[in-house]
Amino acid sequence: MPPVTHLPLPDQVANLLLALIYIGDIKAGDKLPPERVLAQQLEVDRTSLRSAIRTLISMNLVRSVQGSGITVLDYQESGELNFSERLCQIEELEMSQEWIRAAFEFKLTFVPTYLHAIPDVAKSSQREEILALCQQQFTQAKLGASPKELAEIEVQLQQFLARISGNPFVMLHTNTMHHLNLRLMTILYEGVNAKTYLKAQNEIISELLTGNINVEKMKASLLALFDKYAKNIKKRINMLPEKSRLIRSPLKHKPKMLSLG
Repeated sequence: MPPVTHLPLPDQVANLLLALIYIGDIKAGDKLPPERVLAQQLEVDRTSLRSAIRTLISMNLVRSVQGSGITVLDYQESGELNFSERLCQIEELEMSQEWIRAAFEFKLTFVPTYLHAIPDVAKSSQREEILALCQQQFTQAKLGASPKELAEIEVQLQQFLARISGNPFVMLHTNTMHHLNLRLMTILYEGVNAKTYLKAQNEIISELLTGNINVEKMKASLLALFDKYAKNIKKRINMLPEKSRLIRSPLKHKPKMLSLG
């Protein structure tokens, strides 16, 4: 059995504070306790705490003013997409239905860009690699692969299409939101019959690459396929908690610490 590995202590502290800000235990406008007090409360050294606070400052989640302490900012007004990406890496955190639903809606705004890149696959030097990934994903689905395993291949395909699109902002967004994409695609494959879904998806893409349908027909067919399963995906989202919550603390030495209160 491989040894259990933990994140470095500064990352554990940062993850706890990030999660508490996200779930509302620490609210916008609140001041964090003084460094010495907070370090004692978390039972960590002050160097690790300072490193964690610098992470929050770099993400525009708190503001440090000399003589005034550290004030928590409204993450929706001042935060950046890397806040969402970092949250998805906190395994102790369960995200709410509302958050995941909003993330899916945002994700769908990028679907046309990915679809627009598919015709360029035929001319891409990575054509065979992309088609092999599509076949691998379908084969894995037939073999009973987990939704997460299928999602990992899906995210790889999205990264290929982002590169082929040639749009640097699409590429940067896809790279930045890797873990969020993985979580969303896992939920997608939890809500569909993977074999049926992937067979239909691959048939549509093959029809385009062989010239049997045009780009607009492909886009309409793929979006219709997604819409067909939208109700199942919504049901899966509705199984998530109504409110985001920590199921245990990211601090490995204080697993029951779920609040600063």
